[in-house]
Amino acid sequence: MTIITTLGPLLISLLFGYWVNITLFTPSRVAKGLEQLVYLILGLIGFSLGALDNLAEKLFIAGYQAIIFFTLISVLSLGGLYLSGLRFGGTHADSLAQGPSDSKSHALMDAAKTIAWVIGGVVVGIFAKDWLTGVDELVTGLLYVLLFLIGCQLRQGNHRLRKLFLNSQGVIIALVTIFTTLLAGWIGSLILGLNWNQGLAVVSGFGWYSLSGILITGLGDPVLGTTAFLLDLGREILALMLIPFLARLNSHMSVGYSGATAMDFTLPMLGKFHGAQIIPVCIASGFIMSILVPILIPLFMGIK
Repeated sequence: MTIITTLGPLLISLLFGYWVNITLFTPSRVAKGLEQLVYLILGLIGFSLGALDNLAEKLFIAGYQAIIFFTLISVLSLGGLYLSGLRFGGTHADSLAQGPSDSKSHALMDAAKTIAWVIGGVVVGIFAKDWLTGVDELVTGLLYVLLFLIGCQLRQGNHRLRKLFLNSQGVIIALVTIFTTLLAGWIGSLILGLNWNQGLAVVSGFGWYSLSGILITGLGDPVLGTTAFLLDLGREILALMLIPFLARLNSHMSVGYSGATAMDFTLPMLGKFHGAQIIPVCIASGFIMSILVPILIPLFMGIK
């Protein structure tokens, strides 16, 4: 029953945005609304974190947990993707060229703004925790709006589900990445003494740092939400740095390690090194993981 009450409303919000075409929500308005809403929620997450007792200790715990999960995901996912690339014919980049610097700088600037909002929220939370209440309930309410807008954006991208799920390379990359990532989450939960479902939830962002931390915090665990945020932020930054080198080995490694961001943030870099033929693979793989993030995290967090 807990899983249904946790996952149900969030999934309904996502599907409502995906299936219902409301003319008021144009692509530009959805994109702008998503950006502003994400920053607002991240600031509120920072507030919830700053309001916690023993903040320094809990930040240390979140950072330590993120490092353990990050290491496990990197080792297991890259190993599994290397083998799948050999087995199922991943493509190789012809040369180690310099990637587009604007893609890197844009992603790094976005990451810096994200961190700034969280830190700002933490500072406010430290000093205002006694007189500002109801923040957790507000975050939960805003989650429904966020997932509705994400659903709108996925529909407006003109991604035909049938075509995406028939892209064999994209599906293989997504499945290998999902399996190895969840395996890393399970092993990490054993190492860190967490419940198995917590370990699976924290890794189920697949690099989508602006959503994973929000979801977990909104579902009642700000420390674990911070772990997910740090984990996925680090994954996206490292993916941008490693794509030129991973592309020399095979496309499964470069696309798969980019996770959900293969369909947006890291797509220009992947296209640069693999050519235009890799774009449908990136979109298929990234979309499959993106659509699973708001499903898997509430699913695992709802298990008691």
